[in-house]
Amino acid sequence: MMLKNEEDVLAMTESMLVYAFESGVFTYRELADIIQAQVTSVEDLDRHIHGIQDTQKLKAWGRFKQKYSLAYFRKLYKRYHIHPVTILSTQTYPKALLQTYQPNLVLFCQGDLAIFQKPAMAVVGSRKMSVYGKAAIDQLIPELSEAVVIVSGLAKGVDAYTHQAAMSGGETIAVIGTGLLTSYPSEHHKLQAKIAHDHLLVSPLPNHAKIQPWHFPYRNLTIAGLSQATMVIEAAEKSGSLITANYALQENRLVFAVPGPISNPLSAGTNQLIYYGATPALQASEILRDLFFNV
Repeated sequence: MMLKNEEDVLAMTESMLVYAFESGVFTYRELADIIQAQVTSVEDLDRHIHGIQDTQKLKAWGRFKQKYSLAYFRKLYKRYHIHPVTILSTQTYPKALLQTYQPNLVLFCQGDLAIFQKPAMAVVGSRKMSVYGKAAIDQLIPELSEAVVIVSGLAKGVDAYTHQAAMSGGETIAVIGTGLLTSYPSEHHKLQAKIAHDHLLVSPLPNHAKIQPWHFPYRNLTIAGLSQATMVIEAAEKSGSLITANYALQENRLVFAVPGPISNPLSAGTNQLIYYGATPALQASEILRDLFFNV
């Protein structure tokens, strides 16, 4: 059992890690060093950061600290019911993500954190969902969502429809490529709010992060890391969904793909995955059998 003073050190280090992460200035390694050094105050954090000896970062940190205080973020989290979950949060940090090569140091969450502790499966696919893709979701997701949490990225097309299908009888996690206070695409504002209220909304990015193209591959990495398996419904030959599948493969996680007609460009990516060894997603019962056999 930890001593009280050790608990206080851990809590303050976690607070400093989150504050530094919100700046968007520092690398993974630099943030990890804050943990290792057990930084416990803003003054200690300043001294630690000045040891980096990078003029541009020091200037950016100074601008950030002048604009946003630690108290500002505490009020922000309280107002919007945001839960920072860090790699130091032993009770709430998702176990599947902890087992990855480079687990997220900080996640910002809205909703039910207990969902993190349940088995999960990522379901991703094209933003240009076809009638065939919709039918595949209708056939597979209701049964899957009774047994596992469905994780997706709240994008147009397959992602959004998958979240909706999962919520009809199960639970879902939406991992977004923006800060929690931004809705992208904007038409998913109501869906995002519903997931945040009734399920779990997750961002691996600072809350004031501006939309950048590289945010979405990072979101995909988080989706794959949170999940014991990944299923691709539809994907063109160079789809971002294949990035998620490749991340899953790198972590030695199961990958499923819905086969499709060779004449359909949206099946080119899924058929390619199957060719290279992904399991064809044909029946929910078979997917669950494979998933729980490998847990």
